[in-house]
Amino acid sequence: MKKGIILCPRCVFCGEQAETVRHLFLHCKITCQIWRLFINLEGFSWTMPD
Repeated sequence: MKKGIILCPRCVFCGEQAETVRHLFLHCKITCQIWRLFINLEGFSWTMPD
């Protein structure tokens, strides 16, 4: 709790896992879809880590 605000430890996008930098930028199912969209538009081939 910070200044009367209760913070939820869950991801704001998927709500399934703890909100960590690694999860938000690489493993969240919503951000994975966004990454795939940009990667495919640019014609790159890339595998997500882990």
